Amino acid sequence: MMMMMMMMIGVADGMRNLVELIDFAAKYNVRLSTRGQRKVEEIREVLGLEAGDDEEEGEDDEEDDDDEEEEYDEVDEDATLTRKQRQRLRDRRRRAGVDDEDQDEHEEEEEEAEEEEEEDEEEEEEKPVRKSKKKNKKKNKEKSKNNKKKKNQKKKNKNMDRMAQREEANKRKSAKKNSKKQTTTTTRKRRKSRTKKTKKKRRPATGKRRRKATSGVESPYLADQKKVPGQKVVPPAEDYDPLRHTRKPKREQPQVPRVHFSKLYDPENAKYAEGLAPFVLEGAMDDWPLDTMWQMSDLASRFPDSITDFYPHNMDRANSHPYLVPLQEAISEFQNPSGRFPRNDHMPGTYIQWNINITDWDQLMDEVVNMPYAFRRDEEWLRVCLPDPKLRQEFTKKVHWRMLLLGTKGAGMFNHQDVLRSSSWQAQVHGAKKWHICPPDQSQYLYGAGKVDCFHPNYAKTPLFEHARCAQTIVKAGEMIYYPADYWHQTENLATPSMSISSTIVDENNFKILGDELRAQCESGKWSWDFSRELCHALKSCYSFWDHRMSNDPDDNEQCPLADKDEL
Repeated sequence: MMMMMMMMIGVADGMRNLVELIDFAAKYNVRLSTRGQRKVEEIREVLGLEAGDDEEEGEDDEEDDDDEEEEYDEVDEDATLTRKQRQRLRDRRRRAGVDDEDQDEHEEEEEEAEEEEEEDEEEEEEKPVRKSKKKNKKKNKEKSKNNKKKKNQKKKNKNMDRMAQREEANKRKSAKKNSKKQTTTTTRKRRKSRTKKTKKKRRPATGKRRRKATSGVESPYLADQKKVPGQKVVPPAEDYDPLRHTRKPKREQPQVPRVHFSKLYDPENAKYAEGLAPFVLEGAMDDWPLDTMWQMSDLASRFPDSITDFYPHNMDRANSHPYLVPLQEAISEFQNPSGRFPRNDHMPGTYIQWNINITDWDQLMDEVVNMPYAFRRDEEWLRVCLPDPKLRQEFTKKVHWRMLLLGTKGAGMFNHQDVLRSSSWQAQVHGAKKWHICPPDQSQYLYGAGKVDCFHPNYAKTPLFEHARCAQTIVKAGEMIYYPADYWHQTENLATPSMSISSTIVDENNFKILGDELRAQCESGKWSWDFSRELCHALKSCYSFWDHRMSNDPDDNEQCPLADKDEL
């Protein structure tokens, strides 16, 4: 309690001192606001003081006021006094004879008047500030409202855009789904219609990507090709021309000359008799029993185990590889395909190349009547140079010296030169075959083996072929054709079956070239024929035999005539 009393006494003393300070300030013209004066009055009421109770305590203050009045009298009115101060001085001078109490009352009235004037001035000054603040607040509120509205509008626009994009994406997805459904339904309907018509089972998927078939004109020989369900199909070659069968040479090719057997040794046919130019020999096979000889069923039963080069997908390309198949199986596949071997729907055709050994050749030649001597003269030097039948068998088999060729319509062999650089003949036994023959000096226009299809040339790819000077012909059953060494030739069968027999010739025009090729094979393995040492050693006697028999020495020719007119 004592502490509380002490604190209350201290507060009261402090408040009295504060009132004294305020009164002192008022005497010296220190301005107080109305609020300040009200507070002073409240403090006085709390302390129990009145305005008159301070006379005793403020005697010293009155003396100070008298001194100040004297100072005011001494100050010049035109000095730095304000209008109000001057008015106060005048009023004091007028009231100089009035008592102190009246003077104090007048002073208080003056002070109140001054305070009212100051409050009016302050209110006038504060009015525009308040108005400006209110205006700024309104403006800020309006700006904030506008900004909020803009933000909300932007959000709404973004949301609308997103909704529109989603709707477009959904529409696209639905359109794709509908299109897929339509395509799937159409494909299913087509498949159902196909299966109803054909009633064939679908092959299981192998997982391999199939090559897309190139659009173009189908081969005219495709209808003749026998197809087996499930048979593999050879994809088209990289340089395959889908419009091949529509292309024709720009100009007509001259025909290969034809010579009758009875007029071969006439002076005008000397170059053909000497083997210097290609020609078709007519009448030499008139005595052959073509209707009955070498039927396919007969050959299959007589030579069932003889190995053949079987091309079920044609031999129209230089990189075509055969299947090594026995003759009996190859003929059965030729007649009735089993589907074991792939077929070629772009270049249809089946081709059999039978490299005939010595024993099989002798059996076939027993059925031949009056073979021209020029086409069988190799029998002499083969028996002399290679007396061992094994060596003769190795030589004729590895170099493809003698062959029987069997094919379907449309099958044939690409444009090429014979590797051994020898002359050749071919006798057409059944069917017909188209030939295209070019001399070796036209090699610059032919681009290499298999690069030009001479029957259907593509001049955009091989423009130089237009300048080639070649010839063509059709060899029918009962006719023979001959071409010298290094001549380019391409063939195509025109009937099914097409059968011919062929052999190689060593003559005065090519024996030196042929000897060089065989030496290169024995010394460096030029053609990968894999000759044995015994064969290479025996061939050396053949070189000397050819030099002796086929040289231009008239004495030697008299001793060993090669082509007698009577024998031919």
